Amino acid sequence: MLPIALLERLLARAECGTQLLGARLLVANRIAFKDIPEPILQHIHASAHEEVRAVAIALLTKQPAEDLLRQMETLAELWYVGTVVERTERMRLFNALTSTAESAAQVLHALSNLLFRAEHEAGQGDELFGFFLQHRSATPAAFDKDMVWRLLQAQAITAQRVGALLLQDRAPREFSVKQWARLAHHADVTARRYALAAFEAHEDLIKQHTRDALRLLDSAWDDARELGFSFFRERYQETDWSPEYIVGICDSMRPDVQSFGRELLQRFFQQQQGPQYLATLSEHPSVNVQLFVSNFLEDHASGDSERIASLKPYFLTVLSQINNARICKNRVLAFLLREALRDAAIASMAAEIFTRVSLTVVRTDRSQLLKALIALHSAHPQLPTPLKVLPVARHPAPATRAEVAGGV
Repeated sequence: MLPIALLERLLARAECGTQLLGARLLVANRIAFKDIPEPILQHIHASAHEEVRAVAIALLTKQPAEDLLRQMETLAELWYVGTVVERTERMRLFNALTSTAESAAQVLHALSNLLFRAEHEAGQGDELFGFFLQHRSATPAAFDKDMVWRLLQAQAITAQRVGALLLQDRAPREFSVKQWARLAHHADVTARRYALAAFEAHEDLIKQHTRDALRLLDSAWDDARELGFSFFRERYQETDWSPEYIVGICDSMRPDVQSFGRELLQRFFQQQQGPQYLATLSEHPSVNVQLFVSNFLEDHASGDSERIASLKPYFLTVLSQINNARICKNRVLAFLLREALRDAAIASMAAEIFTRVSLTVVRTDRSQLLKALIALHSAHPQLPTPLKVLPVARHPAPATRAEVAGGV
């Protein structure tokens, strides 16, 4: 054991190297922490050199591990506000305290509280992630599935990263199908891959919870949606689909999901389901879906005045499009006029729609609507429309050459 007086003289010098030598020798000395004289500790804590002050952390290893573990919450907070050098020393201390599964769990629990915070200094997130990665084998016993889920859903990026790391050691069945689908929305690609692997490995369970599973398709990540399309396209047969599920897919605001829904509808459409598809999809704001719905009008609404009347909002929406949806507008206008010409009740509704829309659309559409109104008026003279029939003015025939005064 080196003389304490020698160490004190080294620490009293101004040079960083000399002070650091004295501090490192003190750490290596077999003296117990409680026996270190107070002046020596003051020299270290009051040093102008960061590297020397950081050695005070290494001196903590001279305390019994049990005492340090009882102080882990405080030590974790000191790590959070420390400099890079101080954090490095504390991480060494934390590593020394993870010799058993129980002590490792205590250290990881104390540090887990910091995962939900923003970085106090740049690089802290990577340091914490690295520590959890290094001690990954201890995490299944330290954290339950609920803590893993909480990490995954946190706002803090570091919490999300650690959550995705710990997720890899959890059995998929610990989570629900709804949670798998939600993981497909996660920013961390490893979390998304975990979710998609769970889908692939549990086809029967997915089919029992299709409504929840379909949430995957609204992921903001292309890779998740593409794998979702492949899964449902290859694993689901006609008996696995219901109009409710297919309509739900078509109802998405994402064009590629809408397209997939239309693909399914064309593959698995059953004639008796047409009215249900027509009624539900007609409420969708997408131009593409509105065009798709127009394919159902002739087969599933023609001649049914009650069903046609229920589609009034759809007709208004389509015909009110400006410089858009030309094919769909032509189909709707032709269908509505054809039905109105043979049914007075539909004619009344059509006249109202044509009149209302003609006041807002461009000239080309207005011309078609006015022609439709004229046709309605001719078929149903009693129908009130804004049209006013004016008598044709009769002008006298022009005089012949012989009748012109002075003509020859």
